[in-house]
Amino acid sequence: MALFNFEGGGLQPDGTFALDKLCRAFEHVHRVPALVALCEAKEWGRDGNRGLLSATAALGRQLDRPYVGHLGWRERGPIEPALLYDPTVLDLTSWYNDNGYPTHDDKRGLAEFRVRATGVQFGVLVEHWDPRSGASRLRQAERIDRYGRHRLPVLVMGDLNSTASGPSYPRRDWDLAGYRARHQKARRREDGIWVDQTEAVDHLIGAWSEEHGERVDGCGFHAASDLAWLTGTPNHQAYRPTTNREDAAGGNQIIDFILTTDPDSLVPMTYQVHPPSGLDRADGWSDHNLIEGSFAFQGPLR
Repeated sequence: MALFNFEGGGLQPDGTFALDKLCRAFEHVHRVPALVALCEAKEWGRDGNRGLLSATAALGRQLDRPYVGHLGWRERGPIEPALLYDPTVLDLTSWYNDNGYPTHDDKRGLAEFRVRATGVQFGVLVEHWDPRSGASRLRQAERIDRYGRHRLPVLVMGDLNSTASGPSYPRRDWDLAGYRARHQKARRREDGIWVDQTEAVDHLIGAWSEEHGERVDGCGFHAASDLAWLTGTPNHQAYRPTTNREDAAGGNQIIDFILTTDPDSLVPMTYQVHPPSGLDRADGWSDHNLIEGSFAFQGPLR
């Protein structure tokens, strides 16, 4: 699997798409992904899905895979997520996009796949949470929390615009950030210190308990970054920031997540966060890093 928030979908001022930047982001993946989740597919549905089809073809040529692409649920205008998959590996069995119904809000964006070689089924939710409001992000987490106990193994993949609690997650120095950024991504404690808003992600994976030295409560999801560390990935790699903004006053964080309901599903040493290699912001690189990981689900079968 691969997750990448491709800034603005590569949309250029003249209406074209800089898809060479998308392809360059995948140059150093360790394994060619069978499934790719992309955030910010901005205006990819315009002119008969021209952006989506062009991006799918370009990445397919780059990785030599016959990807099929779909646009996800459009929640905040024409900047919905996109889902690309290799049909020689996966069968898409259901997809609650803008055309899928019944349109219960907790089904929005749910895709279900079957692994062709084994018959194993799993679900995927590609999410891009509200960047402006912690209260909105918590509601978005609550909307999908039932999938933590779903009949299928479920992955949540996306830019959740919020980090998680825990001693290894990189912290931002909010005293160096502006008021608007603090209002959107931090909260002020009673002692006057600004700290990260972690409630939304913690609702799904559990909040870190200093007393117990582990996460408590949560709705049944597990962060791939945590599982990577638990299965041998060095701390600095497992908890590498997923944003790379040079102007992120106070530092970059982990806000892009792959969550899984199966704590044994992450293949050890496969979780990687790929920062720009030989590129900088002037090259038009995205403000997020690409994430990859391999998952092995045990069932159910069909």
